[in-house]
Amino acid sequence: MDRAADAEMAWRESDKMAGSDAEAKFYLGVAAARRGDAKEAETAFHESIKLNPGDPRPILNLALLLESLGRTDEANATFQTARNINPSLVAQYAAAFGAPEQTRGEQVSLWQRMILKNSSSPVASEFDRIIR
Repeated sequence: MDRAADAEMAWRESDKMAGSDAEAKFYLGVAAARRGDAKEAETAFHESIKLNPGDPRPILNLALLLESLGRTDEANATFQTARNINPSLVAQYAAAFGAPEQTRGEQVSLWQRMILKNSSSPVASEFDRIIR
């Protein structure tokens, strides 16, 4: 079993023991997205948001996931929610995913490559740091 799978199993166990853990749900969403399971990722991000609606990370990642699935209207509303909670986090993601003048579509494409392909994006880096 690889480290990502080990970490995912640990987050599932942590979530189960805690009864529900927003942080575990967030990283389970990231893990599912990296595996290419958009449905599971979406569910995990929604659960994380429900448990901790003030954390913009799962909201922003959900917005980018929705955009990547072509659900633009939902993505726009979700993205705005993340921006309202923490504009600086949205700016950090925009910087990590390319120049500000890039379209959201171009940024989503970069998000897909960065998050899903084990690169050095902020979330992927944190995910990788945790699984080491």
